[in-house]
Amino acid sequence: MTEEQIEESRLRAQSRYEAFLAETQRLERQNRYWDNQARYALKRICFLYECSDCGKLVGAKHALNCPDKNLKPVLPSEMSLSERLQRKEDLFNDRNWDYDADVEKLAELLT
Repeated sequence: MTEEQIEESRLRAQSRYEAFLAETQRLERQNRYWDNQARYALKRICFLYECSDCGKLVGAKHALNCPDKNLKPVLPSEMSLSERLQRKEDLFNDRNWDYDADVEKLAELLT
């Protein structure tokens, strides 16, 4: 090999190494971004909890102060249609429960 070929090979290897370092830095930035997104998303998720004393669905704030520490988390998608229809607007507000709602009539209107 001539010296020109050796130098050319060294430059190609150097450029591949620099591209590798740049890609590694990009992937590290991307991983940090998604780690932060996941961390903030977990803070925004709010489950409903089923109180073992009364069976009432309560929000996370009540669950933190409840003496019963074994509250079962319930996702709104796991709730029955009648339970979802009896809630007026805010699933996480205990004051919005409408005990007098005609569930069958609401189901007919919404379907």
